[in-house]
Amino acid sequence: MKLNNILLIVACLFVGQLAYAQPTTNNLTPKMKEQIGDEERNKKNTYTALEWYIRAYEANEKDGAAIYKVASTHQMLRDYKSATEWYQKLVDLELKEDYPLSRYQHALVTKMTGDYENCIPRFEAFIKEYPADAPKADYYKKMAQIHIDGAKWSKDNMEPTEELIIENAGPNVNSKSTEGGAYPMGRDEIIYASLRADTIIVKEEGEEYEHAKIYIAQSEGDGKWGESKEFNAEILQKEGMHVVEPTFNDDQTKFYFVRAELIGNELENSRIYVADYNDGTVSNPKLLDFNSSAYSCQDPAFATWDGKNYLLFTSNMEGGKGNMDVWYAEINEDGTTREPLNLEAINTIGDDVTPFFDERINTLYFSSDGHPGMGGWDIFSTERASDGSMGEIKNMGAGFNTYVDDFSFTVNKQGNDDCYALILSNRPGTMSLKSETCCDDIFSVLMPERCDIILDIAVIHETTGEPMIGAAVQLIDEATGEVVDEQTNTEGNDYQFMLEVGKKYKVVAKKDGVEGSQTTADATKEALTAAGLDLTKPMTFSKEVKVKELGLMVQAFDKKTNAALDGVTVTLYDAATGKEVKQMTKGTGNEFTFAIPRDKDYKVFANREGYIADTRVVAQKDLGMVQKMYLTPPPVFYNIYFSFNKSNIRQGAADTLEMVLATLNENPDMVVEVRGHTDAKGSDQYNMNLSNKRSIAAINYLSKKGVNKNRLQPRFFGEAEPAAENEKTDGSDNPEGRALNRRVEFKIVNGTLGVKETTTEKKN
Repeated sequence: MKLNNILLIVACLFVGQLAYAQPTTNNLTPKMKEQIGDEERNKKNTYTALEWYIRAYEANEKDGAAIYKVASTHQMLRDYKSATEWYQKLVDLELKEDYPLSRYQHALVTKMTGDYENCIPRFEAFIKEYPADAPKADYYKKMAQIHIDGAKWSKDNMEPTEELIIENAGPNVNSKSTEGGAYPMGRDEIIYASLRADTIIVKEEGEEYEHAKIYIAQSEGDGKWGESKEFNAEILQKEGMHVVEPTFNDDQTKFYFVRAELIGNELENSRIYVADYNDGTVSNPKLLDFNSSAYSCQDPAFATWDGKNYLLFTSNMEGGKGNMDVWYAEINEDGTTREPLNLEAINTIGDDVTPFFDERINTLYFSSDGHPGMGGWDIFSTERASDGSMGEIKNMGAGFNTYVDDFSFTVNKQGNDDCYALILSNRPGTMSLKSETCCDDIFSVLMPERCDIILDIAVIHETTGEPMIGAAVQLIDEATGEVVDEQTNTEGNDYQFMLEVGKKYKVVAKKDGVEGSQTTADATKEALTAAGLDLTKPMTFSKEVKVKELGLMVQAFDKKTNAALDGVTVTLYDAATGKEVKQMTKGTGNEFTFAIPRDKDYKVFANREGYIADTRVVAQKDLGMVQKMYLTPPPVFYNIYFSFNKSNIRQGAADTLEMVLATLNENPDMVVEVRGHTDAKGSDQYNMNLSNKRSIAAINYLSKKGVNKNRLQPRFFGEAEPAAENEKTDGSDNPEGRALNRRVEFKIVNGTLGVKETTTEKKN
């Protein structure tokens, strides 16, 4: 397994014993020098091999094999600029046909110098010309297309999509070798793995090699770290093994790490361990069940899904999609693990590594070279849905990613501080041993736009300053009017809301019997800075909402259904004088609040068109109580009908009038129009008189039954308002239509009661 796949703990620092001293090289042929380079490369002494390949080239500058080996070795050592120059020599000497895979390698290192323009045609040429029967042709062509897609995407996405503050962790953490597996323990402490070497190490035969260890460093403030110290080395170190990739479970009672053997510049047999952790002390390390000598396991990361604990990790075990895949295994209560499952939704034919899951936002981060990206490994994110599925895989974009390798994105899990993270990268700016991209450093990443802004709200009584218990508080986006959050606290007066940087909010407090009140919360950068808050950290600020007891709160309902009723007008009158005090109409909503003096009684009148009003007198002592007004949907009055040229009440009409009578008796304040009509037979004046007689006949019937005539208003329209056509379309008589027109209708007309038309359905 390549070193790059185990967080690049710079084993390539070791050049091994220089078995062939410089003075003797003049006696060696170019072929012999190349063979010595091959021997060193087979022993995985990569820097030594590179020196011998360069000597072979210097002896014969048209030696294609030497050129190719120098280029590919520079690529292994992540010196992409040098690799690009040496692959170009093959092109210039027209030797690229002898090394078909060099086209792919040339394109890849070109991309990893940030030269997207030139890498695209080189990948395209490789896809076109690489023999279909060549080893792994399908794999390389697919990877080439992925890199083409990534380069095209990168050209259009060179700027970060959010504000980022990225800083090298500095010389007390980073060395000129490679660091790996950094884990933030809050912002004040970092735990990581390192070889801590500042020079290329030449070991004489028989000397013991250095090994990577776990280190811990404390913050000194202002982004600087104190001197790193070994972390539990006596427990973690094992003879001949490197210890890398430290991480914890969420409550920091378990410590996970990796042990691996270094062979040349490659780590082999990497395995994941778990140990107990308590107040800085590691104990009882155990090998996890899924490890095997048949494959490597690395990149452990703890996650909680659906109430269960899991360990995410990467492995090249059988059953994966590519070389390294992300896997997950459920953790039993005793700390053992169940059979690992492949996280198929994110894995590719390439390498998918360094998973990290943030439970606070259900987001999985990982790195991959099998999804289109800016460089080699890019950092990606995907949101885990409630059903366990993974959402769209998104490239984190510029800043998080560069044209080289960016991986091991690890967010601080302490509290709500999810706007601070660490990444590993060999981007320019590292404390490099040789080339500017040879070695990985730890970088801190501040994401100010992701920092939580917590708004603490206290609802208090305006007059007394005492807590107002039981209010409902809404957080409203000032720009859109959207209710972002709403909370009710039946036991206290405190509320907590999360704000988004750059937005302004209204905070509205409501409660039955009190006058609603509001305040504002400005989360723009300018306002937060002016308030003295640090935009690079989670922020908390407090506001008070002062409310006062209402004179009166009214709610309107449909009496038949008990549903809240929109479109109601509520009018308040002084109960003693009858003088109108206030009136309020709501197109939507059924709640009315009136700030009024509390030293008198009031009459409340609620009405809506199409409903029978509700009214009541509210005494002073009841003003603090919610007044629920129930408006009655008015009954349907059926028309009464008459014989031709008659105005007497028929038996069927009398039955209908009895129903009208019952309704009027049930609603003693109801006033109706009694509206007479005729068909079109006869003159206009005759029909006006006839319709009047019909209206009076209905009124007389009802008044004889005890209805005050003041509640019955006669109206007559003659033939002017037909309910149906008097003639058919061919001009012939329409007896059925004329029968419907010989009628009396009833209409509720008192404005405080609303207006309701009667039905034209014939019932008599």
